[in-house]
Amino acid sequence: MRGEVWVIDPLYTETAGFASRHVAPRPGTDYAILAYLVREVLREGADQEVLARSTVDGDVLRTAVEPFNREHAAEFSDLVEQGYAETGHEFPAPWIDAHIERLGGWKLAPSALVEQLVSMSNAQSGDRRSPKSLSLIPRRQRRHLNAQFLFLGSPADVLLHPTDAASAGVIDGQQVIVRSARGEIVGTAQVDTSIRPGVVSVPHGHEHANVNYLTSTQEVDPVTGMARYSGIQVSVHPIPAAFQAPGLPAQSSVEIA
Repeated sequence: MRGEVWVIDPLYTETAGFASRHVAPRPGTDYAILAYLVREVLREGADQEVLARSTVDGDVLRTAVEPFNREHAAEFSDLVEQGYAETGHEFPAPWIDAHIERLGGWKLAPSALVEQLVSMSNAQSGDRRSPKSLSLIPRRQRRHLNAQFLFLGSPADVLLHPTDAASAGVIDGQQVIVRSARGEIVGTAQVDTSIRPGVVSVPHGHEHANVNYLTSTQEVDPVTGMARYSGIQVSVHPIPAAFQAPGLPAQSSVEIA
């Protein structure tokens, strides 16, 4: 059986171009896809002998992901509608097996992650199909690494789907303000069908159009403590031509909470 590589990303990236298939979920819902895949693996594809020998809390994980069947996960993505195939594989290596046995087995269901799965699902249960605002996702650009090599000219372009651009009154190449509850940045609109409707993408690593101005230390991942960097609710506003400054770096402003 020939394997496939799937890319799950709201934006059709260069990587997606090399993949077998591309699925564009709504930002913040990829946990549902993961839960569905884990459910199916536990039900159909998992090696029960390996689970019994090398893992703990498999029953807890199975209970946590059981609600994420095909219909439930389809609320978030067409991944399950397209289907996928599984193939058998061997456990990586004997020394890994022995090491995991010394540790007492893979901990499949840490309580913090199980509780987060339930809370995220409950929070989004009433708003699956029609998000009230645009969702921000960051991205890397090929011609620079974080804040390095910006002299090569990669712009701080704001990717928008044509439908969202039309709703915001934005045209391709226009300077726009991307605003969150925390602050705002200025970039140049790039209207492109490669991005999912309802999503705005701004590259990180730019000094002036700094995505960090849109994030908040008050919104952090409860497990890792990291600031929330994707799925942030934002709005996009066109800057009238008379107030645009061609050739100048985008300026940013921050509202201190």
